[in-house]
Order: sequence, then C-alpha cells, then structure tokens
Amino acid sequence: MVHYKIQGPSNGVIVDHVSKQIVGSFDTDGIADTADVAENIASGIVARAKQSFARAYALEITVTGSSGALSGATVTVSSPYQSRSGITDVEGKYICYVPDAAYSVSVSREGYTSGTGSAAVNGADISVTISMSEA
Repeated sequence: MVHYKIQGPSNGVIVDHVSKQIVGSFDTDGIADTADVAENIASGIVARAKQSFARAYALEITVTGSSGALSGATVTVSSPYQSRSGITDVEGKYICYVPDAAYSVSVSREGYTSGTGSAAVNGADISVTISMSEA
C-alpha cells in the first residue's frame, strides 16, 4: 500500500483547496492512506460535477420597503457551491437560476438597514420576500 508522508503537526487533516473540504487525515506518525485520500477527492469531484449539471430553478427575490417595492437594492444569493449578486428592478425583483440547495440571501441599499433571509430550492421555482426598513 502506498502512503503519503505529511509534514507538519500530528493529527492533522488534508484539505482539497478547490472545495475546501477535508479529504483525509493523518495520525501521530504523519502518514495518510492514499486510497482514503483518493476516494475522498473523487467523491468531492463527483459531488461538484453533479452540482454543476443539476437542473436550475428560478429563485425570485422581492425586496420591499415601507412604501412598497424597492428598486436598486443589491441582492446576494449564496450557497456552499456558489454566490451571485444583482440589482432589483423597478418592481423590486431580482431573479437568478440556481440548482437545488439551501441559500442565504442578503440585501442592501443606501438609506436602508440591511436585510437577510433564506431560501431552500428543492425541485421547483421559489419566491422569497425580504422587507427592509429605512435607516
């Protein structure tokens, strides 16, 4: 069996720098099993590939203020796999197309307190409304 010799402190971890996922570990002798590391790396690549080719659904964010729709707000939608941003239109809407996942949503606009929310896309389009207060 082939092993990697890892230099550094004992009981450490090996991290895939692309996914930032732990793909292996090593014990006090500083030796990691190649098969375990390769299997974990392959699993991460497959998971990212599935995410890349997943069907996309509409995630519609509507931002409102005290007087109704809030245009010109910056919306950021984030998941562990991706992040995207845009500006709300005159109806206070920002739409992006994303695969199934849990997303955090943050909204900002000058003169308003920041707003946050979450959305779980699970096989269908989804709409989320976030209300902002004047600062």
